Amino acid sequence: MHKLIAAMTAFSISVTPALAQSGHVIQVHHGADCVEFAIWEDAIATCGASMVFLSSGTVNSACMSLVPWYGIETGQGTGQTPLTVAQLPFFIAGTSAIDTAFYEWQGVNGALDVQVLGQGLAETSNETALLLGPSSALGFTGIGTLTCKDINNAGATHTVTSVANLNTPPAPTN
Repeated sequence: MHKLIAAMTAFSISVTPALAQSGHVIQVHHGADCVEFAIWEDAIATCGASMVFLSSGTVNSACMSLVPWYGIETGQGTGQTPLTVAQLPFFIAGTSAIDTAFYEWQGVNGALDVQVLGQGLAETSNETALLLGPSSALGFTGIGTLTCKDINNAGATHTVTSVANLNTPPAPTN
């Protein structure tokens, strides 16, 4: 696991700037009022490579509480206006892009786990670049703030960066 994290960290530092407006979706939350996501590159920049994952391979919740979160509104939360028919295509496409980027990156990590941890084979830098390249990343534009309910406490709220122009893979204009 440590070899995998080290390889992924080296790749992220050389290709993706910290706290970028594109990256690999490490965690997603579909709530009643927001669809939120966190970026792996932000987690590395905020917590350090050794603190993003626990020794069990699961994402470190303490780290995730420190990283910036991004999201789109569902139009169902307190104070949110219900989505109009004109807003539905963006909501459906945005949710699909977030989920696709998340599942693509999970697939990449699964492949690396099998190769590195399961079979004991080292990956080449070309393989890492291919597997962790833009096809498993999400591009987006931050457009302001959005208030979402806390995941574990429906009474509390937190602020995330509201996003638009979601696409996968990221494009120059996101």
